[in-house]
Amino acid sequence: MVNRMIRCRLATLILLVSGLMGCGKPFDVKPRTKVDTPTATTYTAKAEVNGLMLNAEALTDEDKLYDTFDGNLILAGILPVRVKLQNSGAEKVELKSAKFELRGATNSVFKLLEAEKAYKQLRKYYGITIYNKRGNSESKADFSTYALDVKKSLAGNETREGLLFFAVPNEVIKEGNFRLVVRKLNRARSDSPLELQLQ
Repeated sequence: MVNRMIRCRLATLILLVSGLMGCGKPFDVKPRTKVDTPTATTYTAKAEVNGLMLNAEALTDEDKLYDTFDGNLILAGILPVRVKLQNSGAEKVELKSAKFELRGATNSVFKLLEAEKAYKQLRKYYGITIYNKRGNSESKADFSTYALDVKKSLAGNETREGLLFFAVPNEVIKEGNFRLVVRKLNRARSDSPLELQLQ
C-alpha cells in the first residue's frame, strides 16, 4: 500500500515536471515590428559628429516593457536604452570597435549586457530553471532581435535602430539621470567621447 502511494506520487511529480518542461516559451516576447522603426520614435537626446547622428532614450515604462518582453526588465535590474544611428555620409562607419557605457548621477559606470546575457538575467530574476529548450531558444531569439547590431558596419545613408541593455540596480533606475557615453566611433576622428543626457 505504501509502495503504491510512493509510486503514485512519483508518477504525479514526473507528470508535473514533464508538463512544465513542455509548457512552451518562458517569455512570450512580441516579434519586432514596424512600430519599432526609427520614424516611429521620438528621442529625448541626440548628438552629431561628421555626418553621423546618434539618438538615444532610456526606456523606463515598465508596462510597455512588460507588454513587449513578457517580463519586467526594470525589476530585473536591466535598463534598455533605445539607440538610433544615422549615417548621412557616403562612407561606411565601423561600429564593432565602438564602446557604449552608461553613467549614473554619481558618475558610476554600468555594464553593457549582450542581449543573451540580459535575457538570462531576466530569466534568473523570475527563477525560471525548468523550461522547454526549444521554447527557451525561441524566447531568447525573439528577445535578441531588439538589440542594436554593432557587429556590422553602418553603410552610407543607412539608419539603424535597436536596444542596448545595461545592468543597473532597480533602485538606481528609478532615480534616473543617466548619460550615454560613446567612444571609438571611427567617424568621430577624435578621442573625445560623445555624451548624451538621458531623461
